[in-house]
Amino acid sequence: MYTQCSNCATLFRLSAWHLRKARGLVRCCLCHETFDALPGLVDELPASIVERYPQVAAVPGQVPPEAAEPAGERPAAAQSADEDLFLQVPEIEAASVPAAAPAKARRRGGMLGWSALILLLVAAMVGQYAYVMREELARFPRLRPWIESLCSVAGCELPPLRDVARIRILDKHVALHPTSAGILLVKAVLVNDTGFWQPYPQIRFNFLDPVGDSRASRWFAPDEYLADSRLTEVAAGMPPQEPVSIRLELQGMGAAAIDNFAIDFR
Repeated sequence: MYTQCSNCATLFRLSAWHLRKARGLVRCCLCHETFDALPGLVDELPASIVERYPQVAAVPGQVPPEAAEPAGERPAAAQSADEDLFLQVPEIEAASVPAAAPAKARRRGGMLGWSALILLLVAAMVGQYAYVMREELARFPRLRPWIESLCSVAGCELPPLRDVARIRILDKHVALHPTSAGILLVKAVLVNDTGFWQPYPQIRFNFLDPVGDSRASRWFAPDEYLADSRLTEVAAGMPPQEPVSIRLELQGMGAAAIDNFAIDFR
């Protein structure tokens, strides 16, 4: 019988005794690679090799006489399963042997296949988690582009980024209306202190009287406090780091509230 080294492709002749004792695990005496001899095992060599190297098949299926072991004894060349067990067949090309693919290449291919499968499973789990938690994850500006890409494939929609706590008041002023009695004129400058566009907030004014009682206005929508030039941009949202002027007329508020008020957003 014959086998081939999975590392250096050298062809060797061996006996059934060696395979049985070593359980198929042997070591090449040339490159010292330990490999499984069984996958590449063949009973006979092709006729072309026998004609070219007649000494190879001089004793078919047996170890050459100079390597044969004494009857009933274990040869010195086979003291352990990882010792050199075979005699080299000289100068036989690896391509001439109809052996199976080397065991090492198959093992490497199997490991790559399992690694690819594990990566695919991990990617699928991450994708499922991102889809379920897309609204929460989309609140983070750094993650939002990735979630938007996921939704472009999955066909889902994301709510706009929103952080009203980051809307600052740069300037505010309340005064009596110059022409209408009993009306307060409110002017303020707001800025979206984030790095992204967000929807214009609703606004409410809280006025405190001299004894500390609070009196709140109703909530005002963006189209009620923005200038006409801004109304066409309401759908796009409040631009980041850009001052926005607002103006409102409040009825039923006394002059005492002019110097003591607060602005709420939602």
